Amino acid sequence: MHSDVLRSSPPDLKLPAKRLLSPITCGPPLLPTRRGWQFSALFDRLVCQPRRVGSRGERVGSGGGRIGEKWGRVGSWICFQVIIVLLLQLLPVNTRAEEQFYFYKGYDYGSQAIYNPLTVIISGGFDVLQIDSRTNELNRLKIGHGLSNVWENVKNPIPAIDEYGWKEFFSSEIFPLGLSRDSYQYVPNYTLHLVGGGMTYVATAEWFAYHNYRYPRALSGVTMVVQHLLNEAIENNSFTGYNVDPIADLYLFDPLGIVVFSLPKVPKFFAKTLHLNDWSPPTLITATDYAIFNNGQKFSFKYDVPKLDRWRLFYLAGTEGMWGVSYRVTDSDDFTASWGLAAHRLDEVHMPNGARKLIARVIYTGGIFYDRNGSLLSSLILGGARGYAARFNVFPGVLKWRGMSPGLTLLLQHNGNLMAGVSARWSPIGLAARVH
Repeated sequence: MHSDVLRSSPPDLKLPAKRLLSPITCGPPLLPTRRGWQFSALFDRLVCQPRRVGSRGERVGSGGGRIGEKWGRVGSWICFQVIIVLLLQLLPVNTRAEEQFYFYKGYDYGSQAIYNPLTVIISGGFDVLQIDSRTNELNRLKIGHGLSNVWENVKNPIPAIDEYGWKEFFSSEIFPLGLSRDSYQYVPNYTLHLVGGGMTYVATAEWFAYHNYRYPRALSGVTMVVQHLLNEAIENNSFTGYNVDPIADLYLFDPLGIVVFSLPKVPKFFAKTLHLNDWSPPTLITATDYAIFNNGQKFSFKYDVPKLDRWRLFYLAGTEGMWGVSYRVTDSDDFTASWGLAAHRLDEVHMPNGARKLIARVIYTGGIFYDRNGSLLSSLILGGARGYAARFNVFPGVLKWRGMSPGLTLLLQHNGNLMAGVSARWSPIGLAARVH
């Protein structure tokens, strides 16, 4: 962040209370203390100062004049409301014996066995590294720069949306109105950020409650904030300029997912009716070039078919979107076959005003899955990003060997390259090596 960020003068303490409590004032309407309204002034200085970012990172104007400043302050007001919602989660929840767990069951096998707050941060934070057009080598990522540019856009979102175009922003990022293949940015916003993010918030809170932490919802909220910021920073990476994607995610879909899934009937509906589960594979890293493989968040949905007790409709959400059917082999085990599309590349379209638009390019993909009580035991996915011909995963807790039960991964590319990996329940990330 530049050191010459414009600052406004502290509010005049002699003004009437009505002026200080106005929602147009950037800082939240706090009650006066011995030190007056200094916290509100500090909030103004740290959060609400508008500054526009040009295509080369330079400061342009004051962020849209009085209108831009006003809406930047309203945006900060919205942020404050979100903070209040998260603070409400500090209330203690029931003990493990009394709490009903919808998504985290504590199974020691399958995808449930590797689920914990660290895997949530890694799987969601590095999710975009599955894509061909992004480097997956950690030492080449510009996380600090990405976070700085994300902050510049989120701090004062109106200029970025102005340059991007309000109609385009709402039709491609917010509402499912864009029907062209270049306007599907709202799809991951709903499936991964709203539904997936809300489910992950509840599942992570259940993980903390299951392990007897005192404030599970607050800890889950912190986990989600870290994951979301890391995700947006890596997606932005080295780009400098207007970027509306984190505006839609951080202002709307991410907090809305937490709020909606905090309503008691919502997680119950997704757990009992849609049988929603986290099927994220174990993330692997190579010891030579510190490259990330086999990563990303994936969520499975199953819907019971009326009058067909053993059959369910299936959908997998992630960088893939696959539809299929599940067949109940036993009372606990399901076999699933599916087919669909997978994003394998993100094309960056740079507009003349410095804004950018990300357009996903897709290819065909398919997969078969075997799960027990909703916890994925093994999977085979054909096709996908990074030239994969096939990705085969056996999760920890399935194979037994000398008192150990590691997870095994094989990644085969179309050019014949083969990579093998091993994962464990006690480690948030596994090791991978190129075999051929």
